[in-house]
Formats: sequence, C-alpha cells, structure tokens
Amino acid sequence: MDTRLNPPPYSPSRSLGCLILLICIGITTEKSRADLLEKRNIDYARFGEHAVQLDWFRPDNHQIYPGILLIHGGGWVGGSRKGFEPLAKDLAAKGYVVANIDYRLATEAKFPGAVLDCKAAVRWMRANAKSLGLNPNQIAGVGGFGRRSPHGNGGKQLGRSFFQR
Repeated sequence: MDTRLNPPPYSPSRSLGCLILLICIGITTEKSRADLLEKRNIDYARFGEHAVQLDWFRPDNHQIYPGILLIHGGGWVGGSRKGFEPLAKDLAAKGYVVANIDYRLATEAKFPGAVLDCKAAVRWMRANAKSLGLNPNQIAGVGGFGRRSPHGNGGKQLGRSFFQR
C-alpha cells in the first residue's frame, strides 16, 4: 500500500511511543556532548522581511546520519528553540543531525504559517544534506512537549502534510 497518498491515521499510542523513545535516547552524559559540531542562528527561510532561524548539531565525524527536526512547543503562539537545546545536543550525541528551529508565531503569521515554516526547514535540511552529513531520506519531525502542545502538534501537522512524497 502506498502510504504517500494515504498516510496512516493518527494514533495517540504512536505519539506516546515516540515520546518514550526520545526520553530514552535523550539520556546521555556531558562527555559525549563534547564531540559535537554545531552552528547557530542560521536563516533557513525568509518570509517577506522576516527570517526564521535554526541551530544545528551533529556528531563531529564524517559519517552520514539520519536527521531530526525539533519543533518547539507553545501552541504556535509562544516558545523558542532555545528550550530544546539540551535535547538537541543529546540527540546529536546519540548519532543524529538535529535542526532545532524557530518558526513564525501566530501573532506574526496566520495558520498555516508555522507549518509552512516547518516545511521550509525540512527543505533546507534536504538541500544542505551533503554539508550536514545528513541522509536526506531519513528525517523525522518531533513536536513540542509544552503544556499548550501536549501531543506535539508541530510534528503531527508536518508529518501529515510534508513527509508524504
């Protein structure tokens, strides 16, 4: 069955499983964080006069890794990528190329503005895959865990609309 045209239905148990997986792989030591490459405040897209930025992290070697797009919580109306920085570093230390993004908040862009920003971040990751050491066919989106977005709405919206090819 071609799931690109008919994505599987949303499953709360699948979201819970992803959260548990991230908690398990996110536990690491400071020592492993020391061997990371990182670059901050990268403009990944521009919408009129507004540039949206990301920070990326990856292991400091020449291997190719799968990617994770981190989308901060805040219900599209608040928050910042800065809150996910420890998780981004932990995931990179475990062998991922991590793009930790900001997006235009609902006060700046009406829905689906933030989702379009997330899509732009995935396109940026794919376009820069070679220099990042990223497998462009292995990118996962993870949404925020804040009180306003308990089910990771950012990753859910992105998955429903973009990861289908």
